[in-house]
Amino acid sequence: MSSSQKASFNAGETKAQAEEKTNQMQEKAGEMTNQMQEKASEKTSQVSEMAGEKKSQVSDMAVEKTNQVSEIAGEKTRQVSDMAGEKTRQVSDVVGAKTSQVSDVATEKASQVSGVASEKTSQVSEVVSEKTSQVSDVAGGMLQSAKESVQEAGSQVKAKAEDAAEAVKNATGINK
Repeated sequence: MSSSQKASFNAGETKAQAEEKTNQMQEKAGEMTNQMQEKASEKTSQVSEMAGEKKSQVSDMAVEKTNQVSEIAGEKTRQVSDMAGEKTRQVSDVVGAKTSQVSDVATEKASQVSGVASEKTSQVSEVVSEKTSQVSDVAGGMLQSAKESVQEAGSQVKAKAEDAAEAVKNATGINK
């Protein structure tokens, strides 16, 4: 066999080996891409599930806090109402025995009690509003964090896929 035939034979073998290696690398790149896509999908599902759980927890907390504030407001209103009722009865007993001057004092006391009740109701309303706003802020922050995590995972998968494609191109000589 002449040297040119040997060279041709060796070139053919080298080409066959390069094609085989290229096919192997393409298969590995495909497998890696599939694995990365599966992992990204899994992470996306996990993040989505976590976000759903956090949203549910925040919602439950908001409902619980609202119920607690409502109970406190109801109790305070009952207490103020009881106090007002007691004072009104005392004033009624005194009014029966006193002059119109005592009647003026009783009216003034009832007005003061009503003002206290109104002030307490206003304070409770402000607390409920503030707590609702805080819970909403926490939920918004958690949802934003979950969104950023999903976006980051997607970017990482895309970069890995681009790296794998670039490696295949380099291995096959497409980028030369």
